[in-house]
Amino acid sequence: LDPSHHPSLIALAMLHLAQHEWERAEIFTQAALQLDKEDCLPWFLLFNIYTSQGRDKEVVNCDWECKRLAVKHARQVQWEAAVRALDLHCGELASHFLAQEASTAEVQLCRARAAVVDHTPAVAMPFLGELLESNIKDVRALEMLGHVHYLTGEHKEAMEALMK
Repeated sequence: LDPSHHPSLIALAMLHLAQHEWERAEIFTQAALQLDKEDCLPWFLLFNIYTSQGRDKEVVNCDWECKRLAVKHARQVQWEAAVRALDLHCGELASHFLAQEASTAEVQLCRARAAVVDHTPAVAMPFLGELLESNIKDVRALEMLGHVHYLTGEHKEAMEALMK
């Protein structure tokens, strides 16, 4: 591990966070923060770590700093954290990050992907259904629907979704 590689430190922090290893997640998050104090993502991760530990004073400070930097740099930190968690195959963590997000097409698709990553493809169906109600031709949703049907052994339905 290169201790000066910010993305690796964030990834390790998220992996430990997904495993509820708060102290280790905090160590890697603090290391990432030392490299870039202007990045709102480590502040967001610390907010989640401290919330899980019941460290209220730190929660308030991290929340304030995260929001300040997110506005300053025009970033959607919860969305960014969820996508990174999915890239690490941490669906439950991604779902946690998305819990407070508005129900946009991107968020619904991300929630469906999180269910697939967590090996619960049936959980993805309501998210995909909502997406397809608003846009029956959404290629991303149809592709995910085909994948979900395939994973649940519904091969005919998978082909139908992929052929639309």
